[in-house]
Formats: sequence, C-alpha cells, structure tokens
Amino acid sequence: MLETRIDFISCTKVFNTHADISRAIDSILSFTVGDGAGRWEYLESVKPVKVLKSPSGLMGWVKTVMSDGDSCYHLRLEFPGQLCKVVDQVSLCQHLHDREFRITRLDICLDDYLRRVPFESVRAAGAEGHYRLVESFKSIESAILTGDRPVGTCYFGKYDKVIRFYDAEFVHGIEADRWELQLRADHARAAFSEFLADPTPIVTGK
Repeated sequence: MLETRIDFISCTKVFNTHADISRAIDSILSFTVGDGAGRWEYLESVKPVKVLKSPSGLMGWVKTVMSDGDSCYHLRLEFPGQLCKVVDQVSLCQHLHDREFRITRLDICLDDYLRRVPFESVRAAGAEGHYRLVESFKSIESAILTGDRPVGTCYFGKYDKVIRFYDAEFVHGIEADRWELQLRADHARAAFSEFLADPTPIVTGK
C-alpha cells in the first residue's frame, strides 16, 4: 500500500491586535479533535516574542513589531505531523487560504508499505549522484535510537526543496519506508495551491 498526505505546515500572518490573533487561533483549533482540542496557551515571553502551544500539537510565535509608533503582531504557526494526520486536511487548508495566511513551508509524506528499500541502497545511489532535480545529497545518522541501532536519513536537496528518506518502522512504528518532500517559500505556496485545486489523497491498495 502507498499512502500520502500533508505532514507539516508553517504559515504566517500579520494582525493588528492580540484579540484578533486569539480569534484566529481558536478558529483553526476548531478543526482538532480529542483531548485538549481547542485549547492553547502562551508558554513564555521573551520580548518581543511570545511562544504559544496547544495540547493538539499546534505551535506558534507572536512577534511585536513597531512601525511609525504603532504596534502590529506577526503570528507564525506550525502544524506538525501529529496534528496534520488527525485533522480534515482539505478543510484546514481551505480555512488557512480563506483567512489569507501565507504558507512558508509544506511537507508531504509518502509511506510505502510494499516496496521496502534498504537504506544502504538509497544512500549508495545518492553518493554516486544518481538523482535529478536537486543539487546535493547527504546522509545523516540521527540521535534517535530504537533498540541498538541509529536511524539513518538520506537528504536530497537543501533548504527550499528537500526529499528525505528513512525507515518509518524505526521512527514511527509503521512497517513502511517514509519519503518526505519538504518545500519552502514559493515552492511551498505553489504546492499548497495545487493541493487545494485537487486535494484527492493518494491511497493505493495491496
């Protein structure tokens, strides 16, 4: 089986008041379910930045900016994989679009449960330059340990367009290989628009 979905969203928007920010966050969290759905709080404040987080996994930062003697507030929100996988992604993304949030990063994951590929094979292909449409390759063994082996990740590309590959069985506990496409800036916004134009998920059976 192949399964794909959005796995991370980062977005920003400028507000005039903290009350406007609170209403915006409340409306976004209306899409969440389970324990703590709809709740959030500010965790700490290091002027001019305030950090916020919700039990559902939503994270954010509010930065106060002065312009011509007036204050405005830059809100940045991050939707990690744990949140993205339990919400109605189409409704959430349409909500962000309608409220004119600016998308700054978008990750799309593909879990391959059938064609399991040895990590060493992918690393060897990258090291030998057998890839296209990106300019670089590197392999990193993370500090995450499962049992007695480190988890390796292959990175194709950098910054605004990156493809990651790793064994999701050791990281997420699912019997699949994980391919992740990470997009930033214009690439992220273009992919976000394409998703809204055709949000049909890819799920293929065995």
